[in-house]
Amino acid sequence: MKHFKLLRYALTLSLLCCVTCFAQAIDIDAPGVIYRIISQSNGQAVTNGNNSAHDTYLSTAAVDQQAEGQDWMIVPVSADEGIYAFYNPHCDMGIDMAPSAKVPYRVLQWDAKFTDSNQQFLIKEVDTDVFQFLNTTGDRAMTLRSDGSIYMDQDLTAEATHFTLQATTNTVNMAIKGYTYLLRNKSNGQVLSNLESRTSAAVLYTEDYKEGAYGQHWQYRTVEYKKNNQTLYASVLYNAKYAYAIDAGLNGNKVPLQYGLDGSNPTSKYRS
Repeated sequence: MKHFKLLRYALTLSLLCCVTCFAQAIDIDAPGVIYRIISQSNGQAVTNGNNSAHDTYLSTAAVDQQAEGQDWMIVPVSADEGIYAFYNPHCDMGIDMAPSAKVPYRVLQWDAKFTDSNQQFLIKEVDTDVFQFLNTTGDRAMTLRSDGSIYMDQDLTAEATHFTLQATTNTVNMAIKGYTYLLRNKSNGQVLSNLESRTSAAVLYTEDYKEGAYGQHWQYRTVEYKKNNQTLYASVLYNAKYAYAIDAGLNGNKVPLQYGLDGSNPTSKYRS
């Protein structure tokens, strides 16, 4: 057993589920698939217009397999309950219902914070491979309006609430928000673990992979925090079982440890 020295070892991200993309019958639980979300009303794909800015309203455009603004991944939030999030990996944004925005319920993109109910969709299959994307209370559905805008509207019988998912063969070479990873040491193949510790500031180690060892599972997620009266966001590696994030330990012995979730902590921030 060896301490995991952050500056001495190279890590590779090893996704718990294989991230490959292929076209086949729709399985929304298949990891790593990039989709086109197609409106049945006009046959076009939901897009951010290739705009990576916050608050960009979503619309539709002719299906284009090369358009990164049409690339959406389905990330499980609570798959047993049918709740998922939609994520664009190129701009690191999630689809947001924006109920409290200046234009309430006009669908836009925002930092991918899938613990926020504004980004949690109940996916309901209304016909074979035809879906509605509802809020978690089930009283609003993503709807393409006649002017091309997309809202979360309350008429659940409208055909404009019906969408299909077109799997693509597009791929991305980056960590995906909301996915859980093993952090594998490139030199010896061992993985980063808290050894099932529930203690704050517990040092992290590498050990052989063990099936069912949740101390080895690290979720790449966004956390919100406040600074100078501004709302900011940081990317962290988080153990959902034990409710701690990885801290690089740069304020001490430069030995990684686990610490409470705090987006303002610079030693807990990571980029994929």
